[in-house]
Amino acid sequence: MWSGSHRNEASRTLTLKINSSSYLGYKPIKILLKRTEDLFLDVLNGVQNVLHELDEEGFPNLKHLHVRNGVELLYIVNSEGRIHYNAFQMLKVLRLNNLINLENICYGPLKETSFNKLRTVKVNKCDRLKHLFSISMAKSLSKLQEIEVCWLNFQQMSPSLA
Repeated sequence: MWSGSHRNEASRTLTLKINSSSYLGYKPIKILLKRTEDLFLDVLNGVQNVLHELDEEGFPNLKHLHVRNGVELLYIVNSEGRIHYNAFQMLKVLRLNNLINLENICYGPLKETSFNKLRTVKVNKCDRLKHLFSISMAKSLSKLQEIEVCWLNFQQMSPSLA
């Protein structure tokens, strides 16, 4: 059970505790991830980039993403080297907790429709996070209503949405 979660019983919820990245290539997991609306990810051993390693199509149905305890995780989205990459176009809530090596939520260019429905961002214990979103990305976050940031090393953060 994921403590403190508020699950919508009508939604398609998936909770994964990933002890090895070798499981991510299995077709049944890929199918489940494409249909999921609420995704809870825990541990994430061997995962450095949530989007690229879990669903290269950008999670087209995902509305809530909760990621915690990913020691190796560097980015939620790394689109470097990809042209017109569309990510999380339905996402409303992003929660990140205890991702001690997370450097950026997004790294590289994204389409304007990426994250354009995002309303809530909650970040806790992400000590290496440099900024939440780039200035160019922040322009497309017109629906953003709430940002909650706790327990960060603010000396390392840049001024863009810090």
